[in-house]
Amino acid sequence: MKNDNRITHRNSLDSNEFALLLAPNNALLNWLIDTATARHHSLQHLCFELGVPFDYLLALANGERRTQDITHEFAARCAEYIDAQAVPVICIKIAAGQISLEDFEPASVNQERHYEALLEEMREDRLISSLVPKSLFDNDTPFEIRRFVVFLWGEVTGRDTLDSQWLPSILKNVRAACHSPNRIIP
Repeated sequence: MKNDNRITHRNSLDSNEFALLLAPNNALLNWLIDTATARHHSLQHLCFELGVPFDYLLALANGERRTQDITHEFAARCAEYIDAQAVPVICIKIAAGQISLEDFEPASVNQERHYEALLEEMREDRLISSLVPKSLFDNDTPFEIRRFVVFLWGEVTGRDTLDSQWLPSILKNVRAACHSPNRIIP
């Protein structure tokens, strides 16, 4: 029997019924499971609240359905279930992978230049630079790896590596676009 690491349906659920849905790299599903577990909700209750059958969640966990392809209506039900007062649908879409954090950066921001400047700051940090392989500072190291290490450095030092100074104006522009009479956002 081939082991393809897919989650399979069991006829009878055990006490840890959410284990069927645990999916690495599925932030949305894991967020829903964490919320349900914290509230002591059953899998059946979670499905009821989301308005979907168990097989739909199982397909998301298995990868038979992509979370990036969830509907706006399902995203809204997820947001309402997680916390209707505090979680906007956009957060669900980010967790689902429909929207990336880079989508919030202004077009004028050159990501590579931004992270290269941060990498240079990191190189000047005597404590951190002594722990990081020198090869990280070579241009041969892929950008994604360099960006990831810079992000970790920011987490450790409290440095804002995402350059969130842009966030208020970005949110203002998103809000304006959504309320524009000629908006193209559904």
